Amino acid sequence: MSEGSSQRNAARPGLGWSPRNFRFDELDRDTACVPYGEADVELPAKFWGKTLRVEGRLIAPDLHHRPRWQPPARVLALEKRWQKLFDAAGLARWKERLDKWLAVWPRITTPPTLEVSLDGAPLFCHTPAQNNFVAEGTLPPRPDGRETFRLGFRLRNVQPAGFLSGVATYFMSAPMPLALWRRMCDWRFRNLQHRRLRLATLSVDGELVVDFRGHAALPGPAVRKEVRPGLNIVGHFLSEHSMGDAARGSVRAADAAGVPTCLVRLRLPLTSRQSDETVRARLSETMKLPVSLYHINVRETDEIEKHHGEGWMSGRYNIAYWLWETDEFPEDWVRYARWFDEIWTSSRFCAEAIQMSVPVPVVNMPLVVEFAPPAGTNFRAKFGLPEDLFLFLFVFDMNSLAARKNPEAVVEAFRRVAAKNPKAGLVLKTHNVARNAADMERLRARLAGLPNVFVIDRTLARQEVYELMACCDAFVSLHHAEGFGYCVAEAMFLGKPVVSTDWSATAEYVTPQNGFPVRYRMVRLEHHVDEYVRGSEWAEPDVEHAAECMAKLAADPQLCAKLGAQGARDIRERFSAAAVGRRYARRLESILFW
Repeated sequence: MSEGSSQRNAARPGLGWSPRNFRFDELDRDTACVPYGEADVELPAKFWGKTLRVEGRLIAPDLHHRPRWQPPARVLALEKRWQKLFDAAGLARWKERLDKWLAVWPRITTPPTLEVSLDGAPLFCHTPAQNNFVAEGTLPPRPDGRETFRLGFRLRNVQPAGFLSGVATYFMSAPMPLALWRRMCDWRFRNLQHRRLRLATLSVDGELVVDFRGHAALPGPAVRKEVRPGLNIVGHFLSEHSMGDAARGSVRAADAAGVPTCLVRLRLPLTSRQSDETVRARLSETMKLPVSLYHINVRETDEIEKHHGEGWMSGRYNIAYWLWETDEFPEDWVRYARWFDEIWTSSRFCAEAIQMSVPVPVVNMPLVVEFAPPAGTNFRAKFGLPEDLFLFLFVFDMNSLAARKNPEAVVEAFRRVAAKNPKAGLVLKTHNVARNAADMERLRARLAGLPNVFVIDRTLARQEVYELMACCDAFVSLHHAEGFGYCVAEAMFLGKPVVSTDWSATAEYVTPQNGFPVRYRMVRLEHHVDEYVRGSEWAEPDVEHAAECMAKLAADPQLCAKLGAQGARDIRERFSAAAVGRRYARRLESILFW
């Protein structure tokens, strides 16, 4: 399939929901009318054979058009002559009576009738006899093979109002008295009968199906639960890289919210180890559901159909999960958004950067930070770490660009701490060293002669990373920029106090109440750093301030415990599978019922 707008004409998932068919206006903002033609909603099969109940309101017929325009000159001129004629004849009082009569003539007293149809065939009619009314009818048993049905709403007995509207449209261009002109405005622009009968709720056997009481046609809980669209989650599920963690986190979020899923492994080649077995048994070769979520690096987008086949993305509502680390999204990447209907991203920081560049919706949908804490207490021995030191930990992937992760700043901050506190230690955990040998060589040069520094430069299983976090005392990340800061959030989840640059995504959840946000200054890149182009900006953390924060933690176990406990509460509240899953469900419902 060629790149471009053809990618974005996928069919909408789920039911045919048509809130635009119902009109809301100033007459009664808490109800909806059926102004012209037929308004309809499509409902799931579970409601066949049940009692349909429509509640509504009938508004009084003496409603007048609120003037939106000044009368034209021809009407004002005739009104002056008309007034002089009556004054000269001594009939001014009769003109007042005539104006009052024209203001309500002709009166339309017969209320409109509401006709409810089922798949185009009349189901029942109701002519209200009072202001608040209830109309009921019984839906037939479910026919074989039918999954949905369509309820239609049409007004009858509105022909007089329609006729008067046509008369007004025809004659209003002619000169006429002001009172008659205003009345014709009522006929033409209000068309009273089409506004009088209002719908408040639609329910089936007591279950709210459609709620019109909020200036919208909103689906009730029964409909939301029944027709929530499923989600194809497409990603690197076996990868031990953060992209794999993100995809598996989406599975946990969807599961927690009861959203049906179909898991499809991306066939794009990876350099990271593929040995996570968490969801292997659930993987599918084909997508089965109407909405697809792709956990994918932006630049991999045009490789999808190369590895999965032409037309793979067609016919579905496609969502990309993208991350970016600075406040300027690369111009060259904007074209990849044409393959998707909307973008999800991990933080408000990312969302603001991306949405300034791409025209499709960009939604902040956090990553899930929730896992089983390591069981056991002897993890330091496992990693060869001493028991008598206060250990700071920094975890980073060389492939995620050492220049952005900024381990040098962590080393320099620790150097200041170690000069005053011989009981402080630093653990640097990294991997993908062979592919980034020059970066690793420069880092080791900085570490030369620095005591109590321990480098772990091999790939660990995810659970082993959590064990390493659990046996260290605090986490430090003096990054230049983060799109989310997975390791920062994971360390906080485990109750570890964090020292982190107070810019980009981590600034949204590392606060003075749960950690140490580090001061920074913005710097402009003087040359390209991989995809970060010359002229863009990121943060340069204050190493001296970071060292002060680290020293406070190393000297105060109670402060560590206090900040760590608050951080754990905050992360579990905001980024649990249940919390993120609720956001998934709400967004999918909005896609379905738009």
